[in-house]
Amino acid sequence: MTTKKAPAARKNGRGNGHFDDMLRDLRLGFVGSQVSLGQLQQNQAKLQQLHAMMLESQAAHQREMAVLERRIDRNIAQIMDILADHSRVLADHSRVLAALPDALRDKIGFGPR
Repeated sequence: MTTKKAPAARKNGRGNGHFDDMLRDLRLGFVGSQVSLGQLQQNQAKLQQLHAMMLESQAAHQREMAVLERRIDRNIAQIMDILADHSRVLADHSRVLAALPDALRDKIGFGPR
């Protein structure tokens, strides 16, 4: 079984090369994290702005929908009134048409059956 050996100390006497490399990577990662954190904060701010815009747009859409719903309700009420009038006219026409044969017989002198 083979085991990995830790990297030897640097020849310049500045300590363990592995530790220094890890520390350097950690520092670079931290700086990179700060950049990423800054980008994240910018993106979050943009997201908040877009969310606010979406909420404003949604509110405007809901107001428009309320206006349209009132208009539709008014139109439906008018249509129902018109249909009721047409139903009365049709009922009156049906009554007149039902009485027409007898009225014609009376008019031409045949009288009722």
